[in-house]
Amino acid sequence: GEIIWNSDECKEAIKAMGTASQLSPNFREAAAFMHFFAGRQISDANPEGAINEYIKSIQVCSDLAVVWNNMGLCYQRIERYEDAHNCLSGALNLNPNDLFHCLNYSSICRWLERYDEGIQYGKQAVSLYDPGIHDQALGAKAYFQLYINQHLKGEAEGMNPIILKEAHDAIKNAYALNPNNEVYNTDLQMMNELQRSEEHTSELQSL
Repeated sequence: GEIIWNSDECKEAIKAMGTASQLSPNFREAAAFMHFFAGRQISDANPEGAINEYIKSIQVCSDLAVVWNNMGLCYQRIERYEDAHNCLSGALNLNPNDLFHCLNYSSICRWLERYDEGIQYGKQAVSLYDPGIHDQALGAKAYFQLYINQHLKGEAEGMNPIILKEAHDAIKNAYALNPNNEVYNTDLQMMNELQRSEEHTSELQSL
């Protein structure tokens, strides 16, 4: 059919192409873009179908971090965590200083109990957060993924008080950046109580 250049879909396609080109100068193959955009359009409703489109895109151009990233998120959505990890690792290798890629990689690590990696890239995401450029909610997400990995590691290590203190600091920062998020609020209250309990136990032990 006829292309309507002022349509929302066309504007979105042009925006996506500009973003992809910025992320990867090699994003010049028309077929790769066609499959990338097709995958983006259906990723929420049909992640398996989107994965097939992203695979086709990578078959044309394998050095597109944005495609690896999006494919990893689709695998994560259908709970294929190892596949998600492989894809998100691929995106990170291609573009290691991208906040989104660090954030998403930190997120997948928690599901595979790779807490040290999750903490490493959670800290990297936090360091890349620039309040002059990024929305505060994005910074909050970075701190939250750092918190999640620290909290789970602390629990796995027998309620390690040092790591849990770091987790408490991270969730406080996440809440400070996005105080309207109910999950952040709930987890902050939980960590506040946990810290009070830990401090009380320490006081008793010192008597």
